[in-house]
Amino acid sequence: MSAIHPVRTGGVPARSNTVRTLMQSWLENAVRGWRRRKTVAALAALDDRMLMDIGIERGTIARFVDTLEDRELRMAPFAAAVPPTPVMDEPYRRAA
Repeated sequence: MSAIHPVRTGGVPARSNTVRTLMQSWLENAVRGWRRRKTVAALAALDDRMLMDIGIERGTIARFVDTLEDRELRMAPFAAAVPPTPVMDEPYRRAA
């Protein structure tokens, strides 16, 4: 007797799709955990005054980060860094 394997339209057995889904889910969870740890570390590095300004207490940082969505955990800069413009009198400052 031969084994019957369900086949998707591309000729790939359905089982490989399950493995791919599991691997993708594992990778997404790993990235989410990494982003969460980076966010907790970034917030923990702030001083108490800065945390108070944004409305977070030091003891609630982990709980606060747990409430964030995936898009909020992405640590992308808001604006591109702009290089400083040269000052016209720069040679005179060095000489003084």
